[in-house]
Amino acid sequence: MKAIPGSQKQQKRRTEILEKLEDEKYVSVNALSSYFGVSEVTIRKDLDILEEIDLVKRNHGGVRKPNKTKASMDYNSKKKLHSAEKARIAEAATDLIHDGDSVIINVGSTSAFVCDEIKKRKKAIVITNAMPVLLEFADCKNVTVFFLGGRYDNDFQITVGKGVEDQLSKYTADVLIMGIDGIDVDSGATSYNHLEDSIMRKMILQAKHKVMVADHSKFGRVAFAHIADLNAFDTLITDDYADNREYYERIRAMGVNVITV
Repeated sequence: MKAIPGSQKQQKRRTEILEKLEDEKYVSVNALSSYFGVSEVTIRKDLDILEEIDLVKRNHGGVRKPNKTKASMDYNSKKKLHSAEKARIAEAATDLIHDGDSVIINVGSTSAFVCDEIKKRKKAIVITNAMPVLLEFADCKNVTVFFLGGRYDNDFQITVGKGVEDQLSKYTADVLIMGIDGIDVDSGATSYNHLEDSIMRKMILQAKHKVMVADHSKFGRVAFAHIADLNAFDTLITDDYADNREYYERIRAMGVNVITV
């Protein structure tokens, strides 16, 4: 996914469009134009941006959420992006997990690589609300999975809602492995998934050692849901990308252990 371009005002409007789709499923260009008090041309530009990053689907003079098949294809295709870097990141993240540890893992393509490493190398207890993570361990005898129940969101392949947060409150995990969509020194860790932002913050609270995993493409991005300041994490694992080294040093200055691989 790409970061949503535009001013703060434009990003706020585009976020509100997504929130309206959660309730209404389909909204016309005309209705959005009236609601926001802007021209239909402006709304169409907003929708073009949102469709480009696969958050909406344009049709019949309006917009709707993408269907499950499209979302599944996006997840699988994202696993192929920067796959060599993600594999190295996953190896380093798994080195921080000891046999018998309890590990919270959120949804994400880098998280999927971490799951592969855990299966090969560790005995662990995994806590997750992500269906892809659950399926990764479906036939794995050395990993016990606690799946957090709630309303299932087809697009993001996760459970959401207050029930998920309530269940998280019952656990204190040894390690958190969190994939993230955007990393910015000033804006912190951000996500495109506004449905899960409070759950992700709860995951951070419930873990002793908080590890963020992200390849170099996530740096300099600001997605629309703020998750936490970067110093809320103990460790950041990323690939050693030359253009990002100034970012890495600035994050280290915040007290975060930055591991590059």
